Amino acid sequence: MLHTIAPLAYKIILPRLTAGRAQHPDNIKEIVKEMGCKSRVVNSVYQAIKIARSFASKDDLILAAGSLYLAAEIKQKFPKNCFL
Repeated sequence: MLHTIAPLAYKIILPRLTAGRAQHPDNIKEIVKEMGCKSRVVNSVYQAIKIARSFASKDDLILAAGSLYLAAEIKQKFPKNCFL
């Protein structure tokens, strides 16, 4: 999935996750770098969302792709009635 999506991305933001079994973002950053893409590691999902929203205009798409660990942490940051 990373090899398909990364070249299309304007920004790649890699958050550190609280789940101990999650892939370390520095490892993913190295893979992204080898693909010729730039990325940024941040300390939390909250920080990643905040940064992504600051870059996005009203017509942009913010895509969060990754593991179920990432999906769970993102889901916790939004109200239950929020449509993602």
